[in-house]
Amino acid sequence: GRNDGVCILRAAISRHVEVFQMLAADKDRLIYNIKRQALALRKQELEMIVSRYNNLAGLCSIAAGFSFDALIEIEFPTPEEEEEEPLFEIVPLRTLRPIFYLCTSLALALALYVVAVASFTVVYGHQLALLGSSSGSLDRAVAVMLKQHRPLFYTATGALLAVVGAAVSIAWVKMGHPWAFVATGMFVVLLVVAARTLG
Repeated sequence: GRNDGVCILRAAISRHVEVFQMLAADKDRLIYNIKRQALALRKQELEMIVSRYNNLAGLCSIAAGFSFDALIEIEFPTPEEEEEEPLFEIVPLRTLRPIFYLCTSLALALALYVVAVASFTVVYGHQLALLGSSSGSLDRAVAVMLKQHRPLFYTATGALLAVVGAAVSIAWVKMGHPWAFVATGMFVVLLVVAARTLG
């Protein structure tokens, strides 16, 4: 009877050990699946941020191209043409010329800044995510890129506003009265609609 009791006790202990091992294996499997899903979510977040950076860089590269081309190609009226245009009595050409060059130069500088920072941040973020020595390298890459996203967005907005300012000033130079007022009104309406849409 004693041997039977010992056998039953050993069987019960072995069953408990097996159950414990199964529970430990299930726990490890659950932790692994959670970490894998979290890693997949972080990877998707990184790709989404990279897509935003690429969109900003592409938009600002176009703005930089327009600004540089405008600085080179735009020609202002001669003094004789200025005297013949009544619109310059409202806003003198000596006022429009510096406004145009200031807005164009500002747009070019801001756009180039966004293109450069966005490109280097994408490269550095990918490098940090793929070649990081720690397990949290992907989290660090996402955090670094998110930190730069808002300042770049504001800088890109400033570049586009500078392009609009240059376009308005050159509209006053190239268009006669009242079309300059119409063009200015169109740009103002565009900015208001864009602000409400983004807001």
